[in-house]
Amino acid sequence: MRIEIRTVEPESFFAGEWPDEVLAGDVAFCRRVEFAPRVFSRSVCLAPYIGGSDAPQGEIWAVHEAELETTFGSEENDMWRFNVSDRTLHSVYLCLPFDTVLGPDDAIGRWTAVSRVEGLPRLDRPSSFCMAEPKYRCVSSDGQTLLAVTEAGRHEVVSDRWRLSISDDIDLLFAGARYCGWMITRPAAYLVADRVKHLPGPQDVDSVVVDIFRRYLLLVDEDAMDAIEDGDPGVVARLRTLRDELGDVADDGGPRDALREELESLLRWANHIT
Repeated sequence: MRIEIRTVEPESFFAGEWPDEVLAGDVAFCRRVEFAPRVFSRSVCLAPYIGGSDAPQGEIWAVHEAELETTFGSEENDMWRFNVSDRTLHSVYLCLPFDTVLGPDDAIGRWTAVSRVEGLPRLDRPSSFCMAEPKYRCVSSDGQTLLAVTEAGRHEVVSDRWRLSISDDIDLLFAGARYCGWMITRPAAYLVADRVKHLPGPQDVDSVVVDIFRRYLLLVDEDAMDAIEDGDPGVVARLRTLRDELGDVADDGGPRDALREELESLLRWANHIT
């Protein structure tokens, strides 16, 4: 199976120095990224992890630098890093689009029913590049599926679509050979508080946390942040409602604690600027 990844010119480079291109490759079947996923408020990553809010910054940066030195790939927007040895995908940092939220019927139903193949992208040649980020995000009505798609991923013909499973619950989306975005199942199960030192993999999560995370994803976008900066109390009130509904029950750095910390951080920011 062939794949194509469309790249863009990084904003940090002068116009024309790093032109747009299409990178070609295929699939290394029956292989997975070896790292446990972690879901953040605005990203999903499968990558080396040095956890704990008290972890020395030098140690964290050393792990990150070592990964960059032993892999190649994208360093801006979505970060895809490939093994130098065989050019297969090593790790990913997937950004959640911040500006456009779709209703679940716009995208998710069109991707969940397509064929799913287990494997890793493998590029034909080493290259440094900048990924074209997905433009739209969508969360299912039950909170169990989170999707990020490009313009093509929203509109390509359904019959050409397929999913490449790089982890138990994370798929890369393709229409024909063209990369169109990504999807994670059970996103709330991979929420982890900053103080956790080792990623536990998917965790048991109750329906209250799943629903609050779904509503958080629907609420917090670029318009909501602009509204808070403009002094609109409505968004802050809705964030406070989510925080109150979550309660104070702890789960040892798991999804409930991680979501509570995110909501409290946003509320502190809102209080600071208003």
